[in-house]
Amino acid sequence: MTVECPVANHFCPILGEDIMLYRTDPFECTATVAVAAPEVNGACNDGDFTFTVALVNMFGTVLETIPAGGELVFENVTQADYFLRYVVTDECGNTATRDCTIRIADIDEPVAICNGALNVQLGGWGLARLYTQSVNAGSYDNCAIASIELRRAIDRDQDTCEDLDETAYSAWGPYVEFTCCDASTYVTVEMRVTDVNGNFNTCWLDVLVEDKTLPYCTGLLNETVDCGALPNNFNPASIADLSAQFGDPEVFDNCSAEAIELAPVVVDNGSTITVTRRFVAIDAAGNESSTTFTQTITIVNCNSTDNLVDDEQTGEAAQARNERDAVELFQNYPNPASNLTVIPFYLPEAGRANIEIFDARGGRVFQHVDDYQQGQHELQVDVSRFNGGLYFFKLNFNDEQASNKMIITKA
Repeated sequence: MTVECPVANHFCPILGEDIMLYRTDPFECTATVAVAAPEVNGACNDGDFTFTVALVNMFGTVLETIPAGGELVFENVTQADYFLRYVVTDECGNTATRDCTIRIADIDEPVAICNGALNVQLGGWGLARLYTQSVNAGSYDNCAIASIELRRAIDRDQDTCEDLDETAYSAWGPYVEFTCCDASTYVTVEMRVTDVNGNFNTCWLDVLVEDKTLPYCTGLLNETVDCGALPNNFNPASIADLSAQFGDPEVFDNCSAEAIELAPVVVDNGSTITVTRRFVAIDAAGNESSTTFTQTITIVNCNSTDNLVDDEQTGEAAQARNERDAVELFQNYPNPASNLTVIPFYLPEAGRANIEIFDARGGRVFQHVDDYQQGQHELQVDVSRFNGGLYFFKLNFNDEQASNKMIITKA
């Protein structure tokens, strides 16, 4: 009489020629082993037989036995390799034994649960970390979790902030980092949950990286200067002349920001001229300094012989400038702007001009191409749909280029 190991539908695919796999029960780290009757050949009296089946560990110890006629189930079997030891007796009293190898294993992935949405605020150094405990929303496993790790998608070069051709990913670890290049964008973060048996599963979420740190200007002191010490044709109402003579402020921000000089306030009291320079700082995320930084320039001992430029002379200078054989791109007005702004420009000859506006990260948000005659022109632009922040505008004409910058604020 010979005994063969059963092949029953409740067995999982065979791992080896003589090993059959039982998986752990749902939400449990143990298995219920439902045993099938063995296949018996050569039993007497039409093949009738009875059998017992024992659960035996790899050291030969019998852990549990199901008697003849008993329910063919072993419950709460822990993960390991075992023998199912069949002892078969036919009607003539003949007996035969067969050990069938089985394996109890956890092959189920953990359940990975991510928070639905998160916002991360960049800190004072323009950096932020997101740890697993902030992303994990109760992931679990039927046995036990061994590790939880994070990684993030990288769509911009973290040094230059330029867009990458293909998405890259950080290494898996206990946290992911964000920089100023991620400000005002959504970054995909993945969480990988691995159990003690090496099974893993992932989930993901989009994290909004925000920069709400306000920039500010500093570094310029009030000055008093004698009229005679100023350059010829110095214009106290000219931002360019003031910047060249008295410098520009320092700008501090956790990421990067620019100082924008507003039109100065000039008060002419005859022999004394008071100029109030006004600056605002704005960063790439659109945060604007909470206060306007000012520098007061007091010009003393002025008289009619001093070679300062007045308003009328300023207009004449602009007219003369526009007669030069060069492209000119002037400051938009109003600046800052929230709804409509006007970009003035001058073309030395008739032709096609291309005016573009770019955000602080270099993304083009506006373009206008048209044919113009020689001379002074103005282009009105609706900026109400733009996000608040620093923008650059550029004029391309033939082989010449000119650029300037503007501030957009939200009304």
